[in-house]
Amino acid sequence: MKKLVLVISLFFIVGLAVFVSAKMTGSIPINKGNYDVELTLSKGWNLILVGPLLGSDYNVIKENSDIKKEDIKVIYYYFRNGDRYLQMYPNREETDGYLRNAREKPEEAIYFMQSPVWIYSNKAGVLRYTKTDLPALNNIVLNKGWNFITITPEMEGISLNELKGSCNIKKAYLWDTLNQQWGTILNLLDDKNILAKEGEIGNGLVIEVLEDCQFGGNENLINPPAIPN
Repeated sequence: MKKLVLVISLFFIVGLAVFVSAKMTGSIPINKGNYDVELTLSKGWNLILVGPLLGSDYNVIKENSDIKKEDIKVIYYYFRNGDRYLQMYPNREETDGYLRNAREKPEEAIYFMQSPVWIYSNKAGVLRYTKTDLPALNNIVLNKGWNFITITPEMEGISLNELKGSCNIKKAYLWDTLNQQWGTILNLLDDKNILAKEGEIGNGLVIEVLEDCQFGGNENLINPPAIPN
């Protein structure tokens, strides 16, 4: 499938920087997707899809992965309701508490399962792992303020304006792992290649919305007929 990069890095619109590449192979069923993932990480901060726990049923680092668990210094998840970061690794206490509460809120649990996270890698290399239960794009509900979204194969050839659904986007950024800095894409919302080509499938997209909204509404995303009443 398409190359996939999950890094929170981007370019300065005038001169687009080269993004770290990766692969995301698998399928996207109606309610969940299972993937074999290869992400090329830079030394330093990377914004990538990892999931709840390294080494759990949700994520399994493969034996042939260049990046091992011990190469990862720290992982942070952005807790949007509290507007702060929760450490997922090596200290998981805050994240575990959040997950217990999220189980009672389906929309928050779905958002968590698709959200990219910050990983600080002590070295550059390829991270290979299995990702299960990736929610379908049109199941994602965004909250007012900042939200972290994974660029998935569903987004290939589709602009952010086509994907925004009912969301009113105030700001949008990608992360440049090479220069370790943000780059805005607010003036490229109609670009059909900016996400999959420049952001790369599997990378993190960070957007600020003006109110709670449904993301992923797009006529190009094909779903089967609804179950009868």
